[in-house]
Amino acid sequence: MRKKSSKVLSILLSFMMTITALMPVWSSAATSSGKDYDHHWAKSAIIKALDMGILKGYSDGSIKPDQKMTRMEFFSMVNAAFGYTVEADVSFVDMYPSAWYTPVIKRAFVAGYLSTIKSLGTASVGSKLSDLNKATPEGYEAILSILEAKIMQGTPDKLFMPKADIKRQ
Repeated sequence: MRKKSSKVLSILLSFMMTITALMPVWSSAATSSGKDYDHHWAKSAIIKALDMGILKGYSDGSIKPDQKMTRMEFFSMVNAAFGYTVEADVSFVDMYPSAWYTPVIKRAFVAGYLSTIKSLGTASVGSKLSDLNKATPEGYEAILSILEAKIMQGTPDKLFMPKADIKRQ
C-alpha cells in the first residue's frame, strides 16, 4: 500500500513541478490580449491553466511569469489542480485568519499531501549533497523523501539549494 501511495505522490509532484516550471501561478483573466504573458514562451500553457481554473489572479490581473513563486502559490495550484476544497479547522502561529493563503493551508492539511511528502522515506542520496544542512528542520526530512522518490535531484555541483526560490516560469 505504501509503495502504491508513493507512486501516486511521485506522479502528483512530478506533474505539479512540470506545471510550475511551465507557467506562473496567479492570474485572473483567461484572455491574452494585452497581458504580461503575451510574449512569454509559456503563453499557451498559461492560457490552458487559466481555462482549467488552476491559475487565479493578482489583483491587477497580471501573472508576472518571471517572478519567484511562493510556497502558498504552489500549494494553491496543487489544491486547484486536484480539486481539494475541504478545509480543516486548524490554525498555526504564522497563519492569519484573514490572509488569502489561509484556506490554501487548510485545504493542503486536509488533503494530506504535505504530511505524505514527509512520510515517503529517507534518502541515502541526500548525503551526497553538500548543502542540505541549510534546510529547515521540518524541510530536511521532506527533501530526503523527495530525493528518495526520485522526484527531484541535486545539481551537477552536488547541491540541492534548499533556500533557493522557484521561478514562476
